[in-house]
Parts: sequence; C-alpha cells; structure tokens
Amino acid sequence: MLFVRTPLHFYLLRALLGLAEAGFFPGIVYYLSLWFPAAQRARALSRFITAVPLSAMIGNPLGGWLLGFDGTLGLRGWQWVFLVEGIPSVLLGLVTLRFLTDRPEQARWLSAEQRDWLVARLRRDEDASAAPHGLPGLRALAHPVVWLACTMYFLYGMTFYGYTFWAPIIVRETLGVDAVATGLITGLMACLAVVAMLAVGASSDRTGERFLHMTAGLALVVIGYLGAALLPSPIGRVVGLALVLAGDMSFVVPFWCLPSTLLRGAAAAAGIALVNAIGNLGGFFAPYLIGRVRDATGGTAGGFLALAACGAVSGVLVLVLRQRSGARA
Repeated sequence: MLFVRTPLHFYLLRALLGLAEAGFFPGIVYYLSLWFPAAQRARALSRFITAVPLSAMIGNPLGGWLLGFDGTLGLRGWQWVFLVEGIPSVLLGLVTLRFLTDRPEQARWLSAEQRDWLVARLRRDEDASAAPHGLPGLRALAHPVVWLACTMYFLYGMTFYGYTFWAPIIVRETLGVDAVATGLITGLMACLAVVAMLAVGASSDRTGERFLHMTAGLALVVIGYLGAALLPSPIGRVVGLALVLAGDMSFVVPFWCLPSTLLRGAAAAAGIALVNAIGNLGGFFAPYLIGRVRDATGGTAGGFLALAACGAVSGVLVLVLRQRSGARA
C-alpha cells in the first residue's frame, strides 16, 4: 500500500489485502474455541476483541500524528501511516508462527497435567453440547441457523462499519477539531468500548446467558445512532457515536460464542467463516449508504436513522435465534 500511485493500484492492492486477512478473524474465533471451555469463552473472546477498539485508541492518534510527516524523506503522510503501522503486523505474524500451537495437546509451555486437564475439560463441553454431530462443513453452509446468524451479523456489520468509516469525519466536522484531536477523541471512545466489552464478557460467562447480552448491546447501538441523528448538541451527537461503538463491541463478544455451541468441528469452522464473510459485506454497504444520504441531503441524519433500524432488526433476529436454539435444545 505504501507504493500505490493510481486509484487502480489502490483498488487492486486493497482487494488483495482483504483476501489475505479475510481468514484471520474467523480463524481466531474457531481457534479460541479449541482452547477455552464454554464457561470461559466470552471472557477469552472479549480480551481478544479488545484489539479492535484498542487499535483505534492507539492507532487513531498515531495516524493523525503520522499524517504530519507529510513530505519527510520524500514520503506523503498517508505513506508514513502504512509504513509505521504495517511493520508490527508483519513481525508479530512471524512470532505467532513460532510460538502458538494448533491445540492444547501440542503446547510444550503447558505441563502434562495441565494439558490433560484442559483436554478433558474441553471434551466434557463437547459431549454436553446440543450441537448436531457429524455435520459436514459444506452442509453447515446451508444450515438455517447459520443463515439467520449471517443476516444478524450483516446488519451488525452495517452499524459497526458505519461508525468505523464515518465517526472520525463526524467528530472532526461537528466539533471543529484537527486530525490529532479527532484521533484522541475517537481513541477515548474506543477506551470506553473496551470497558463495556470486558464487562459484558464477564457477565455473559458468569450467567451463562448470551442472547439477552447481545440484545442489550444492539439496544445501545440503536440509542446511539438515534442520538447521533437527532440531538441538536454537537457533544450529544458525539456521545451518541460513543454509545454505538460500546454497543457494537458488547454485541460481538457473546455473538461469537454461539457458533461453537450451535455447531461443532468442521461445521463450526465453516459456519464461522460464512457468517464473518457475509457480515463483512456491511463494510461496503454502510459507508456507501451514509455517503449517498449525505450527498443527497447535506447531512448524515438519514443514514444514521437507517443504521439504527439495522440494529433494531438485528436485535429482533437475536430473539428469534434464541427461541429456535432453545426449542432445539
């Protein structure tokens, strides 16, 4: 990305980057299900997914600062962003290959007693699961529960990527601040989202309940987008966006605990991949929707109201999935 020179170069390299990273998140979700018992999975996922808001908390101010290097050593500011923020990903990828193992049985950094305990604990979870046995991976892609989760996650993706792409612009224009201050404000919003996500993960594991925690997160998303669209105060609109991120992060933790309880083995891996792929399509539609509404109306209120509706529909689907999975169990 550092050496992009034309729009065509950008589109091609961005597509290749997307292909390269597409398997990372669903792979990690499935990977954690092989290591953590069900009663601890939401906390494990919440700690992993803190990387999303933490990257914003650190990366947004850093990106604003790096843009100020425009012209240094013959590089534009955006080139410095790709250079400095890309190197750690490459180095940590190499470290991961060296130190992480696929399953607990292979972890030399655990004692034999620890490995045996963990393997036995995970096996008890699998034996107690109501998920169907022996469902092939490709057949899982046609499972009704998987497509219900896909629809729910696509609508969530609309709300999340709408925030991701537009929050810095709205904060900058609404409050009239520069790039560095915008990064600091959105970083603070990400910090609040981390706290909410860790709290939801702990509560979901403690109670063993996933669906109502997901619904509560989506309720925050709806309230936040309504506030961002309708409140007259600039600070009130920014607070509304902060609620959107906190709600999105609170939803995603218990949501990703579901595939490994509704499906197992290769079916769970295929289902997780499909749900993530469909959800990521929201990354295209949401920014496009808000941009079109902004061009047509001169503001983002209509787009935010549409995203509030997406959050509300996703919340209804959560309750439908809760009823279906409860009946099957």
